[in-house]
Amino acid sequence: MEANYKKFVNIGYSTTASQNATTFESANRDTALAVARAARNVDGLSTIVYMSASDVLPVLNARYISTKREVEDDLLAHKDQMRPIIMRPGLVYSSARLATLPVAAGVSVFNALYHRTPLGCILKNTPLSKVASPAVHRETVARAIVSAIDNPEIAGILGPADIERIGGVRG
Repeated sequence: MEANYKKFVNIGYSTTASQNATTFESANRDTALAVARAARNVDGLSTIVYMSASDVLPVLNARYISTKREVEDDLLAHKDQMRPIIMRPGLVYSSARLATLPVAAGVSVFNALYHRTPLGCILKNTPLSKVASPAVHRETVARAIVSAIDNPEIAGILGPADIERIGGVRG
């Protein structure tokens, strides 16, 4: 079964080493586009949820974000066939991924300083202003996905603040 899945999504099932390499393009774009194409052909399936990414952390590879955006563009271009719900969280953290906890704490401290001190004015027009986006707990993302699916009025791109609102975080 796994071999059939890998043939379908075209990640690393080839026999040659050069074709075996998993890239941002194959992992983020090509796989998601293959799933989206297949989903559009399933009778009765009217909604697709895509876990994209916000470009809030300056350390993210530009190709990682650009391949995510290519999938978003495809989903939005076919919104007449299927309602796209595109989740664009910033940093997603949980106790199951311990390395994310100190980063989330740092993002929270930065947010507090950015929004409550002159630091925000100083950094407003710099790439660091994007970091002033909230880190989101994975359970909040999960609740937001379920809530968005249940609400036919919700479609398109949902950023970190939307995810917190829909996922039940009080602001």
